Amino acid sequence: GEMQLVANRHGGRTPIQVLADTNLLHRSVLAHGVHLSDADISLIANNSATVVHCPASNFKLASGIARILDLQQAGVNIALGTDGPASGNDIDLWIAIRLAGYMQKTAAKNPAVLPALDLVRMATINGARALQLDHMIGSLEVGKQADLIVLDADSPSLTPTFDPHTTIATCVTRADVLHVVVDGKLVVKDRRCLTINHQAAITAVKALGKQVLASVNNN
Repeated sequence: GEMQLVANRHGGRTPIQVLADTNLLHRSVLAHGVHLSDADISLIANNSATVVHCPASNFKLASGIARILDLQQAGVNIALGTDGPASGNDIDLWIAIRLAGYMQKTAAKNPAVLPALDLVRMATINGARALQLDHMIGSLEVGKQADLIVLDADSPSLTPTFDPHTTIATCVTRADVLHVVVDGKLVVKDRRCLTINHQAAITAVKALGKQVLASVNNN
C-alpha cells in the first residue's frame, strides 16, 4: 500500500513526515488521513494543516477508521469530503456528515462523541478554514458572502425538528433541499438547478459512460 511504498522510498518515514521534512505540510489540505501515527498527528497540528475526512470512501474501500477524535484533541482542523465518484459514488455530503458521526461513535463505543454541532462545523466553517477563506464564507455572518441552503421544513424526515444541528447531522438528505444561494445568487430553486440544462447533462453523461465502458472492454 501507499504507506509501505513511501516507507520503502523514504527511509521508513511516513507520508506526513516526508511532507514535513520537505516543507510541504504547512497549511496543507490532507485527504483521508486514515493511517496516522501520534507523531503524524502532532506534525499536522503544528503545521496548521487540515484533514479532510471522507467516511463513505473509507467504508467502501475498507481503508480503516480515521483518528478523528485524536485529531480533534490535538487541535487539528477537520473538514468533510466525499472523495471522487469511483470510491464516493454519489458524492453526497449529507451522507458524509451522517457517516462521520456514526463511524466515530461506533469506534469509540460512545454515542456522545463527535456531537452534531461538531459535524455541522466540519461540513461548513472548517472547510472554509481549510481553504483559508473563513473570513469570506463558511458561516452566516455580516460581511460574509450569502451562501445559503434552504431546507424543506415540512419534509417528513425533518419533522419535528427539536435541534437544528442534530437534524442536519442525522436526518437531512438532498431530497430535503429546496433552494440554494451562492454568493447571493439563486442557483437552485424549488429543487431545480438553474445553472445547467439538466436533460442535456444527463444525456451527455450517459454518452460518456458508454465511452468509458467501451474503453474498458477494449483493454
